[in-house]
Amino acid sequence: MPSDGHRGRTQETQVLFTFLSANAIIGSGRPVAIIATAETTAPLAARFGPPSAIAREAIDALGAAWARRARTRAGRAAAGRWAALFDGEPSGVDRHAFLAQSYLGLVLASVESVLRGGRADELDPGLGSIGLDVPAAGLGRPIRERIAAAAIDAVDEARAAGDRGADLVGELYAAVLAASFRRRLGEFYTPRWVVDLVLDEVGFRGAAALTRSVLDPCCGAGAFLVPAIGRVRRRAEAARLTRAETLARVVAHVRGGDVHPLAALAARVSYRLAIADLVGAREAPPVVPIEAACALEPGEGGDEVDLVVGNPPWVRFGELPGRSRDRAAAAARRLGIVPRGRWGGTELDVSGVIALAATERHLRDGGTLSFVVTATHLRAPASAGLRRLRLPDGTPLRLRRVHELTAARPFPEVSADVAVVTWERGRETRWPIAWERWEAARDGRRRRSRRCAHPLPPDDRLCVLPPDRGELVAALAGPSPAWRGRKGITTDCNGVYFPRLLGPGETSGLTSVETRPDAGRRPVPSFRASVETELLFPLLKGAADVSAFATAPRDDVVALVPNRTIHRIPDEETFAADHPRAFDYLRRADAARDGRGRPLLQARSTFRTRLAPTGAPFYAVANVGPYAFAAWKVVWAEIAAGLAAAVIGPRPLPGSVAGRRRRPVVCDHKLYFIALPGGPDDEQAAHFLCALLNAEPVRTFVDGFAARLQRGALTEQLRLPAFRPRARRHRRLAELGRRAHDRGGADARTAAAIDDATWALLREGEPSELLYSPGSRGQAAARRGTRG
Repeated sequence: MPSDGHRGRTQETQVLFTFLSANAIIGSGRPVAIIATAETTAPLAARFGPPSAIAREAIDALGAAWARRARTRAGRAAAGRWAALFDGEPSGVDRHAFLAQSYLGLVLASVESVLRGGRADELDPGLGSIGLDVPAAGLGRPIRERIAAAAIDAVDEARAAGDRGADLVGELYAAVLAASFRRRLGEFYTPRWVVDLVLDEVGFRGAAALTRSVLDPCCGAGAFLVPAIGRVRRRAEAARLTRAETLARVVAHVRGGDVHPLAALAARVSYRLAIADLVGAREAPPVVPIEAACALEPGEGGDEVDLVVGNPPWVRFGELPGRSRDRAAAAARRLGIVPRGRWGGTELDVSGVIALAATERHLRDGGTLSFVVTATHLRAPASAGLRRLRLPDGTPLRLRRVHELTAARPFPEVSADVAVVTWERGRETRWPIAWERWEAARDGRRRRSRRCAHPLPPDDRLCVLPPDRGELVAALAGPSPAWRGRKGITTDCNGVYFPRLLGPGETSGLTSVETRPDAGRRPVPSFRASVETELLFPLLKGAADVSAFATAPRDDVVALVPNRTIHRIPDEETFAADHPRAFDYLRRADAARDGRGRPLLQARSTFRTRLAPTGAPFYAVANVGPYAFAAWKVVWAEIAAGLAAAVIGPRPLPGSVAGRRRRPVVCDHKLYFIALPGGPDDEQAAHFLCALLNAEPVRTFVDGFAARLQRGALTEQLRLPAFRPRARRHRRLAELGRRAHDRGGADARTAAAIDDATWALLREGEPSELLYSPGSRGQAAARRGTRG
C-alpha cells in the first residue's frame, strides 16, 4: 500500500475504515471493528481489500447512493431484508456494517459474473434477497466499470497462478470484514491443516474422492469446499479422467450451504474459481451446488450425502438474537438435545445443535460426520443430550474419534476449547474411544499424543485418560454416597458481606468493621460500624487461598453471614431485634443505589432470582446451611489449573477479636468443600479425604473429565470411599494427610507414600461394612453403616 494510501478519503470512507460501531443488531452492543485493514498480495484481496483505491472509491459511492435512497420505499425494504438476517429492525440498521457488506457483495457478484461468462458489471439477482442491491444499484457507471475490470484482471491472475486450491475468497472476506465483526456471527477462518484433518477423518481421500459425496452445511467462504475439490481433481488426474468427467464428478460430489446469503455467494465464487479451468470457453457454466439455507431447519430426505464436514458457528444460546435463538431452541428440543426450558446457562452453543441436525437431515445411514466444535460439548452438563448419541427416531451414532486441538491454537483469536468430533450414523459407539490431543511444539510443528475417552455417569461426560489408566474409571467413576460437595456462600456484594475487620467494638459482643468499596464492581458506600460478633466468621476467599495441603485464610477480612439457612430466614423485625447493629449496617448498605438506581442489596442477581421469590429479607445470602458452618472442611477451588485440596478447621477470628474461641471458617462461592460437622473422627476423616484428592490417581481421573479449569462439585462424578477408622489403609492415608498439612505441603517422600497408599486402596475395593458417616458418634454408628 502506498504511504499516502489514507489521503484523499471522503468522510464516509474515513469513518468506515476507522469506525468502532456499537452494533445493536448482531450482538451485545460492544464496539466492533467493521472494516479490516491488513495488507495482502492475494489476487482478490489485493485488488479489492480496504487499502485499495477501488475500495475507497466504491465505499464512498455506496455511502452516497445509500444516503440518497435510505428514505425511499425501496431503501426501507432493502434495509429490512438485511436487518432480518440479524433479527434486527430496519430502523436499527447499522449503516457502516450495511455498507461494508454491500461492497463485499458487489465485488463478489462482479467476480462471479466473470466466472459465469457474463458481464462483470451485472449485479447478481441474489443480492436483492438480502437488501444489498439498492445501494449497489445507485453506483455510477465509472466505478462499476472499474470494479468490473478489476474483477476480470483478478480472475485472470488467479487462473494464471494456478491458485485453485487457495481460498482466495476467504482471504478477501477476511480482508474486508474485520475479525471482531465476524466473531459476532460465530465465523472463524478455518486453517488449512484443520480442514485437511477433517477431510481425512471422514475418509474423503484417494479413490473415495471420486465416489463419495461430501457436504458442508455451514460453508462460509468455502474453506472446506475448495480443498475437497482439489482432492477430487488430483484423484481424477491420477485416474486419467477427461476435463468434462472431472467437472461432472466435482459438481456431483462436493456441495455446500450457508444460512447467510452473502456467505453462500462467497462460497459460489470460491467454487467457480476452483473449477474455472475445467469449463470450456464455449460451454455453459455449471450450476454450482451451493444453497442459502439454514442448517437447523428440519427437512425430508432427498439431499442425503455420504459425508458431512465443516466448522459451524460457535455462538452460545444466550448470545443469539431473539428469532435465531427461538429457531435454535426449537431444533434442540426437536432433537432431544436439552430438556425443555433448560439451556445450561452459557455452556451450550449452537454448534452441537447444528451437528445433530445436519446428521438427521443430510447424512445417510453408514455415513460419517466430522465437525469442528467447542470441546465443552463433550463435558458440559448442558450438552448431556448430545452425548446420548441418538437421533430423535432412536438411530444410534458411533462416536469414532475426538481430536482435541486447544493446545495447538488453531484459532488464536478464540479462547474456547476446540475439538474435531467424528461420528458415524447407524452404529453403536464402542467404548473407550480414541482421543488425540494436539499441541504446538517449539519447533513450529504440531504434535499429538493418544488418550482414551470413557463415558461417566450420570450424564455421560467424557473422561480422557492415558491408555494405561482405564482402571481408574472402574475404581472412581460414579457419585460418592458418603460425601457431598458443597459450594461456598454467595453474597454478590463482597464489599458489604466480607468487610475489613478493625478491632473490638465499643461494647462486649460487638466487633468494629469497615465496608470495602474496592472489593467488587458494585458501588459500595464506605463506612464503619460495629456489628454483633456472633455473625462474623474467618473467611477463606478463593483459589489463591488454597493449595495442596495448605490454606491461607484472610487475616484482615471476615465474613458477615446474617442467615444460617436459606429456609425459614428470620424476618426483618426478628433480625433487627436479635441483631440490631448488624441490621443497621446492612440497611445502611442497602440504602445505596446501583448503576440502575436500585437498592444495593436488593439488586444482587442471586437475591433477585433465587431468594426474593421465596420472600427472603433483603439482606439474605445464598448457599447457606448447616454445612457452611461445619467445623471441618475439605476444600478445593472451583476454577484452577489442577485439583488441589486442603483441610481447614475451626480458627479464632483474626486479631483474636473474640478471644481464643475458635469459630468455623466460611468459604466463598469460588470454593467447593466437603463438610464434616465435628464428630470424634471427623478431623481424621478430613485428612483421609484430602490425601485421596491430592493423590496422583485421583487427580489424573479428575483432570480427565473436568472441563478446562473447572473442578466444581467433584463428588457427583468422583466415587470416594467412605472413611473407616479401623481400616489400616484408611488410617495410614489420614496420617500422611495430617503430616503434609503440618508441613504446609507434601514433600516428595510423603507424596509418593500417599500415591502408593491410594493405589492400594483403590485396587483393594471397599467392603460393605464399617462405613463411616460424617458427624457419627463412635463406632456403633459406623458399624450400622449409616451414611452422610
